[in-house]
Amino acid sequence: MRPKQLIFIILFFFLCSEGIALDGLEIMKRAYYAYRNGMEGKTEIEKIKVELIDISRGARRHRIIVRKIFYKEIGKDRALFITLAPECLKGTTLLVFRAGFQKGSQRLDQMWLWLPEWRKYFQLALQEKTYFVGLPLSYPDLSQLMGEDWWNYKYKVLDENEKYWILKALPKRGTLTDYNFRLIYIRKDNLFPEKYEYHKKNGGKKELVCKKIVKYSQTWRADRIEVREWNGEGKAAAFIGKFQVIKREIRNDISERYFSLKTLERQQW
Repeated sequence: MRPKQLIFIILFFFLCSEGIALDGLEIMKRAYYAYRNGMEGKTEIEKIKVELIDISRGARRHRIIVRKIFYKEIGKDRALFITLAPECLKGTTLLVFRAGFQKGSQRLDQMWLWLPEWRKYFQLALQEKTYFVGLPLSYPDLSQLMGEDWWNYKYKVLDENEKYWILKALPKRGTLTDYNFRLIYIRKDNLFPEKYEYHKKNGGKKELVCKKIVKYSQTWRADRIEVREWNGEGKAAAFIGKFQVIKREIRNDISERYFSLKTLERQQW
């Protein structure tokens, strides 16, 4: 972490200890930098086992996905989401170039999807609402969960208690999103966003909860995540996704150049 970012986080905890009220944006920025603590210039790799439960059909499906993220300055991160199983989806890969923060302008992430059966990639629109290999997370959701793009939203402290700040995130004009707003529950002890509520424009709702949060390297990570989705009818969730990290490592020997369209074409995972 850069010295300036470390000073921000130390100052943040000092202000909290003194009982000084903080606004929503300040809380979100501190959570953002805490999540990236010590990660800049490194690649984080997670192997994730996923169970997908369709309540209405009584069906269960499974996925194994590898997520690789190269952390770059001011949020210009690069990522690959690689499908390892089932066999029919093996090799299906998402490449993400995050736009990052640039003062005075609004930039959009770029995403490409590699389809092995076609042996070619397609660039995706940021507002693409479909789900990657059937996960209960859209392509923009996956991009945003790499780190909140706080420069594209307005944050209001909706409530707080001894454990959480509850922030309401409203998209700024020009921000492409399928949600009217999101609620983000940020823990006060470690600045980790433990829960997200997504409120859709069509009346539907989605909830993401981190079930197991662990200290890893200089930051915190979730080893288990559960996503529940409602279609706007009834109180019972229509779809559940359970994510279990089965392996995590941080590498210093993978360069930014690895995260490229050439890697997609060569399938060098």
